[in-house]
Amino acid sequence: MTLVNDIRKTVTDTTPVLALVGATDLVVEKVRAVRTQASGVQLEIDVKSLQNRAKHVPTQAVSKSIELAGKAEETYSDLAARGEKLVARIREQKATQDLLAQGKVTLSRGKAAVTTVRKAADETRTAAKSTLTIAKREVPTAAPETKKAVKRTTTTAKKRAAATKSATKAATTSARKTAAATAQAATAAADKVGD
Repeated sequence: MTLVNDIRKTVTDTTPVLALVGATDLVVEKVRAVRTQASGVQLEIDVKSLQNRAKHVPTQAVSKSIELAGKAEETYSDLAARGEKLVARIREQKATQDLLAQGKVTLSRGKAAVTTVRKAADETRTAAKSTLTIAKREVPTAAPETKKAVKRTTTTAKKRAAATKSATKAATTSARKTAAATAQAATAAADKVGD
């Protein structure tokens, strides 16, 4: 989990990323507001007024640039704070919490499947060695005993294969649920943007 924590810290705890998230959130909010306002607006154009305003655009642009440069530093930290709030809201929402819980279940079941496979391999190997030992030791009278030992080995292998299949199936099902939870969390997170 250290790698996951490092990645999470790198991505979510840095000011530039949070500022970008905050800027995106602000843009979405403003676009939604403008779209709502624009639906009922009618536009009338006065050509002379536009020509007068166009003459003053270069000087206004310079003064606005200077003003905006000063506000940029303020806005950067405001956007970072806004991004941090959005990330916190997304982390706290139920879909994200469900995703994290399902991811833990998937990880646990994957580990269990690996353990089951290892245990099955060890038990099958032990049963096979036992069969070989019995066969070597009792070659002249070993036919009935060897047959029983081979049957035990086969039974052990079949049981362990069934357990392995079951554990693998559980891990696969859990992975599918995690994928579904990921899609749901992403949709819920997208809905939070711009709120």
